[in-house]
Amino acid sequence: SMSSVPESLLTSLEFVEFKAPICGLGPEMMLVWYFLKNSPTLKKLTLPLKSHSTKDDFFKKLLEIPRCSTECEIVIL
Repeated sequence: SMSSVPESLLTSLEFVEFKAPICGLGPEMMLVWYFLKNSPTLKKLTLPLKSHSTKDDFFKKLLEIPRCSTECEIVIL
């Protein structure tokens, strides 16, 4: 459960890199949303996409997510 993530982890988390390619489905987007919305010190979020044909749609979804960190760079591979 994401509600059991220690607050100390979120307040010190600077870099998140997804290793497995993602396709933008519900559970994956919930996790991305959670990191962006709850990590005030996040500097970089790296997301490898499973299909580059969905890159524009995926990026539009990312722009809709409220961010806790104003310095977070999102890298889509």
